Amino acid sequence: MQQSLALPKSRQINLLKFLPISSFLIILLLGSISTLSHFPNLPDLKSHNLIKGSWAATFEADLNKQIGFRQFAIDSWGVIEYSLFKNGRSGVLVGKDNWLFSDEEFKFYPNEARETQIKLDYISQVKNNLAAKGIDLVVLLLPAKARVYEENLGRYALPGYTQNRYSSFREILIARGINAPDFLNPMLEAKTKGKVFMQTDTHWTPYGARVIAEALGNDLGSLNLAQFETQVAKNEAYTGDLLNFIPLGKFEAIGPGKEQVQLETTEGNVPQGGLFDTVSVPVALVGTSYSAIDTWNFTGALQTALQTDVLNAALEGKGPIKPMQTYLQDDAFLQSPPKLVIWEIPERFIPVAYEMDN
Repeated sequence: MQQSLALPKSRQINLLKFLPISSFLIILLLGSISTLSHFPNLPDLKSHNLIKGSWAATFEADLNKQIGFRQFAIDSWGVIEYSLFKNGRSGVLVGKDNWLFSDEEFKFYPNEARETQIKLDYISQVKNNLAAKGIDLVVLLLPAKARVYEENLGRYALPGYTQNRYSSFREILIARGINAPDFLNPMLEAKTKGKVFMQTDTHWTPYGARVIAEALGNDLGSLNLAQFETQVAKNEAYTGDLLNFIPLGKFEAIGPGKEQVQLETTEGNVPQGGLFDTVSVPVALVGTSYSAIDTWNFTGALQTALQTDVLNAALEGKGPIKPMQTYLQDDAFLQSPPKLVIWEIPERFIPVAYEMDN
């Protein structure tokens, strides 16, 4: 009888422990050989300033051009990290079934209490300033993706210090007389019918944005100042922002890859005033990239839910505070203030420090 050549399971496990180390050493060895074999000529010191760093920058650029193996090594290590351990670079956590989550939602922020207080106080200040002008404020507190899709975290779990972040912040807002409807339960209910967050992106889906808009419409009621209608449009391939933390290069087929997003479009008819009437949009939307990026069609969803025109004053990459400070100083607000301001604030930004105007 032919003898089996298979290794015992215990030895297979031991070998697997050394696989990432051996793979890294092989990549390091090949990279060193490639570097030495393609070592560029040193830049002329007469043409570059050594002190200011132009010589070093030129040398690095020439070296990168010569080393064809460099990118292959980066991609290969990314493949090893992802395929063997389901790990990405710092910034992402790989959950169940290739669901990706921003590590911002799991981090411990030693100054969270201070940052939370700063945001609460500023929101109260904005509410009072708007109220003095006869303007209502609604805070759209968006729950974290990891909170909505906790079942897809896989080996991870929301840390204890994040458990009450959403509910506590919202309760304090309400106690201060600020309108802050619950958007967690509408999202939990809606996800049984479709994705409310993108699987490989930090943002909501157009469907998730519409769910929030409709929940807000139910809370505020229709303003009936215009006619808008939102319809489901085409499917489109979308590269999630969290894929940037899983560098697979030419091996991207083994990763989560692009996902399909169901786009939505909104069309409407806004009544026109007279020739000398002051143009004023009754509702202003202030917030982050969740509101600013056209892909999610949140402005259109709000227009349909509230049946009114909406001015979008959201900004990307600025956090939740800076867009409000910018809007309150803008001519659009100063010359034609709205009747209602909707302030979109993602939960994951609550403990994060952001630059604020004095």
